[in-house]
Amino acid sequence: MVALGFINWDYQRSNAHSARNSFFIIVPGLVLLALTFWPKAKPVLEQRPTRLVWGLIGAVAIIFAFTNK
Repeated sequence: MVALGFINWDYQRSNAHSARNSFFIIVPGLVLLALTFWPKAKPVLEQRPTRLVWGLIGAVAIIFAFTNK
């Protein structure tokens, strides 16, 4: 999601709100990346409901990246 957010920012550069739109994609990716390095978060991240929530967040971020203008 982080890479997708930066790619989106590059392609949307002429848009006045490109930074804000890209941060909606980048920030969840950075949060998830940071959580993977926190040992206490590992058991939580391995649970099925958590994986489904993060999968949904990722899907929404990808859809948003392709549909925002």
